[in-house]
Amino acid sequence: MNRIQEFGKEKGIPSANKFWQITGLPRATAFRLWRDRDIYPDRTTVEVICKKLKAQPGDFLIYMEDIDEA
Repeated sequence: MNRIQEFGKEKGIPSANKFWQITGLPRATAFRLWRDRDIYPDRTTVEVICKKLKAQPGDFLIYMEDIDEA
């Protein structure tokens, strides 16, 4: 899962719109990542976020193992 919204707010980014402006990501991508914790960014997007926000992937991504209940 991603914690981009929480991480962004920790960095002083109050909204998806500001996240989009700061990162320069495509608008739809920035808003989708901000609003949906289940979306994982692709490698290029992770690199952009890391560079623009001076972060490591672990700062805004959490690995959740799928639990197969079948």
